[in-house]
Amino acid sequence: MDSRLAFLKAPLPKAKAAPKAPADSTSTNGAVATPAAPSVPHRHSFEHAKSGAQGTVLVDYWPARHGVDSPPEHVLVFIPGNPGLPDYYHKFLNNLYDQLPDSYAIITSSHVGGDPSVDAPEEPLNIHQQTTTKVEFVEALQDSLGHWAKEHRADEPKLSISAHSMGTWMTVELLKRVKGIHAAYLLFPTLGWISNSYNGWKLWPMFHRPFRTAIPYLAHVAPYLPTYARLPAPTQALVSSYETLKHVLHLAHSEMEIIRTPDQAFFLGQTDLPEGQGVHGLWSSGNLDGWVGKDGPLIREWLGEKRAQTIEAPHAFCTSRRHSKNVADHVARWMLGSKHPDADTGRVHSVENGTTQTKNGKKRSARSRSRSTPYSR
Repeated sequence: MDSRLAFLKAPLPKAKAAPKAPADSTSTNGAVATPAAPSVPHRHSFEHAKSGAQGTVLVDYWPARHGVDSPPEHVLVFIPGNPGLPDYYHKFLNNLYDQLPDSYAIITSSHVGGDPSVDAPEEPLNIHQQTTTKVEFVEALQDSLGHWAKEHRADEPKLSISAHSMGTWMTVELLKRVKGIHAAYLLFPTLGWISNSYNGWKLWPMFHRPFRTAIPYLAHVAPYLPTYARLPAPTQALVSSYETLKHVLHLAHSEMEIIRTPDQAFFLGQTDLPEGQGVHGLWSSGNLDGWVGKDGPLIREWLGEKRAQTIEAPHAFCTSRRHSKNVADHVARWMLGSKHPDADTGRVHSVENGTTQTKNGKKRSARSRSRSTPYSR
């Protein structure tokens, strides 16, 4: 096993006992403290060593609840968008984790230079270099899980990837370089001509000189602004870090330059794979996503309606508990297939409006009119 991933086999921390409830008048022994589940995720770090793509990242891990006596049955790697702070996605990933079997695990890492709590390299990485770090991480994970399975004479775990925004572009490139990935779940993908999207045009000055080099200096005054206290904790950490802003804007600049024409042959090829495997995608319906342009309809057509779905949620879904839950529901359905509880109740999810419809025709709405924002891209 790769020593950088030794934490995968570390014993789960013991759960703390919950406070005692009032004694039951019908009980002779009184109430007994109930064990509480260990808090997740568990935080670790990973040192990238590939030439030209070096740096330390934070890793958040949701281990399989069945323990470490055997490897997980299925591991989901989540790749964030820009800026790459895992904290933005905890609501979504916690919701997803709660829906998965005890034998499933989730793992995610920050982008190099994207987390203020970790020292960043002097030179920022572009999107190609960041992709190299994700390839290194996934290959190390594949190798470690394979060795773990051999030790226990168990089946090799399935490895799937989910990603958000520009992380979906990195995922597509990763799938071309790493074999053996079971499935990929692309959330609000930015897979083509991102500089020509509505937000690409509107925010163009931020990603180019002189503003791209000047904006990081605002970190020195950000904590003193009246609106700072109302920002989410991850955003406070981001806007008050000169180094992180420098890396985030460098990465965004490279996105505008590099994310161009989508690979039509790649997406058409996904339809030849067995059901449940390969690429699946979830887009905002209507005009809720300012980061997606003509690439969205094109790729949905290439993938087909079984693999490509839409939902009434904004690009920055992860900032909302409700949207995080709705998106987690989608991913859980994809991951579990016929094993998902909805498969037994006959509920079918509408790809157009985010409603759940039962066999008797009743609908439960998950609609939203939230607007797209540039956060967590």
